[in-house]
Amino acid sequence: MTKPIAIINELLQFWATLTPPVIDFTVENVLSAIKYEATYDYVLRLLMSKDGFEINISRIYLCPENHKAHQCKLDEDIDDFDLPQCHVCGEEIINDLDHSFIVFNFSKDFIEDAKKKAHHLGSLNDQNKELVNQSQFNNLLMKK
Repeated sequence: MTKPIAIINELLQFWATLTPPVIDFTVENVLSAIKYEATYDYVLRLLMSKDGFEINISRIYLCPENHKAHQCKLDEDIDDFDLPQCHVCGEEIINDLDHSFIVFNFSKDFIEDAKKKAHHLGSLNDQNKELVNQSQFNNLLMKK
């Protein structure tokens, strides 16, 4: 199995340019988007290496009804005596890692940079199209 770092980076750039950008994505979401051309461990380590730069990592806890009930930083401890309640059903979350999952979100700087890059590439593509159209026009003039 290859390690498609460039494909994953392009995917992340694309997701960041969407309006709104993709939020709360998981390793599984990335794996699915790249058609499972990498291992779970590889994608997890790659995303974790971007923490605090392009990506912010957090954990979502589920309530007993499996609602996404509470989101916090990955290293944040939850007080067992004052558990957050689900905003949907009112039940307390289950403070157990088996009832939570890791999610990734883009930093504001990364979103801005990705959009600038996409805009710049779009401008270059427009210029290239204009040059091709001008070249085709010149060729038509020379044939007459």
